[in-house]
Amino acid sequence: MDEYLFLADAMLGKLSRWIRICGFDTCYTDSTMRDSDILVKITKSGRILITRDRELSLRSDHSLLIKSHRSDEQLLEFLRKYPPQPSKFFTRCTVCNGILDPVDPPYCGLTVPKSVAHRGLKVNVCRNCHKIYWNGTHRKSIEIKLRSIMEIISNENH
Repeated sequence: MDEYLFLADAMLGKLSRWIRICGFDTCYTDSTMRDSDILVKITKSGRILITRDRELSLRSDHSLLIKSHRSDEQLLEFLRKYPPQPSKFFTRCTVCNGILDPVDPPYCGLTVPKSVAHRGLKVNVCRNCHKIYWNGTHRKSIEIKLRSIMEIISNENH
C-alpha cells in the first residue's frame, strides 16, 4: 500500500485523531490558518487535504471533501476512500501525530499510572510529545468501533 500523507483542516479535529488511530500520517491545521496557507502547505508537503469546505477542496488537486457532520460517518467516508492496514492501527500519537514506540516494564523512567505498572502492561510512547498509551478499556471500545466500520465497508464491497 502507498503511504499517504494527510492534512485535516480545522473543522475535522476529531476525524484527524481517528485517522491517526488508523495509522495514517495526519497533520491538523488550526482555525487561524488561511486557506491560501493550507494550499501552499499541502503543495509543498505532498499531503492530501481533508476538508468539509467545498470551495477549498475545489482549489486543490489532492483533496477529500467530507460531507457528513457526524464523526462516525466522517470516518466511514474517509476509510471508504483510503482503506487502512489494521497492522498500522495504534502506531501514531492522537495528539501530535508522532510515531509510537513500544516499551516493556520497567518502563525506563517513564511515569506510568500505578495500575498500569502494577499489571506490568506494555505501553507505547510517542517519540515527539512522550504521551503514554496502554491497552485499557478505552482501547477496546475504539477497536469495536473500528471493526464495526470495517465490517460496513467490507459488506459494501461484496
